[in-house]
Amino acid sequence: MPGEAYYSGSRHRAWRAAVLRRAKYLCQDCARYGRRTPATHAHHIMPRELYPEKQYEISNGMALCHACHNTAHPEKGGGR
Repeated sequence: MPGEAYYSGSRHRAWRAAVLRRAKYLCQDCARYGRRTPATHAHHIMPRELYPEKQYEISNGMALCHACHNTAHPEKGGGR
């Protein structure tokens, strides 16, 4: 799978943990609608492919549940 080495790398794992911790492990999209849904994904707000210099900035991440992360990536088969 493309990018697998990136996602298993220590820098990405540390970034992901920090993004989820900052959001108290709750989906930030669901929270906008008053729902408390556990977050399972750390999503890059500015895509790392376009902004590689921001890929490890905590401020460039948001915690999302699986459904919201799929919606954020319609190009990967997500969307509602």
